[in-house]
Amino acid sequence: MVTATLTSFANPNLEPEHNSKNNKSLESFEVTTPLPIKKQQEVSYHYPFLQSSSPRLGLLINPSDSLNADFTFGFTYLFPEYNSPHWEIGFDMTTDATAFIHLAKRHIFYERKPFRPFYKYGLGLLLEPKKNMAGLVELQNYHARVSIGLEDSLDAPMSARVELEVIAAQPNLLVSLNIGFSWGW
Repeated sequence: MVTATLTSFANPNLEPEHNSKNNKSLESFEVTTPLPIKKQQEVSYHYPFLQSSSPRLGLLINPSDSLNADFTFGFTYLFPEYNSPHWEIGFDMTTDATAFIHLAKRHIFYERKPFRPFYKYGLGLLLEPKKNMAGLVELQNYHARVSIGLEDSLDAPMSARVELEVIAAQPNLLVSLNIGFSWGW
């Protein structure tokens, strides 16, 4: 940045006046040195993927019977959408062969950044092996699900994923903690 000052006073005699202190003319020109320019850092990361698949492992806990927990293995698929919310479908199976099928609406914060927290809500269906296909018509097998979680990019297209779910199933409330990976494309 350059600052210039030019000072001139009218003299009726049209002769320049001299400053008695340093014998300089009243016309002066002053230049200051520019300040250093700070370079802004460019954001070089952009998460380009619109859909993903996520295998996951988890622990399913019934808070009323916390000593009896089941391990789960599951898989979710995030349907392609440029902006939130996204539809996500999933399937989880427990160690006692009980299965959960679920569909949720997922809202992602900072969708194009490496660290992507999210929340989701949806519905699910509990399928127990002893009931076979009869479980589809029993109302108590349907449940509501809400969850919070986050994904963090490790190396494109792979991200680490952690999720905490609350499942409101009749007659119990279940809590599931899941960890896994997410591959985007």
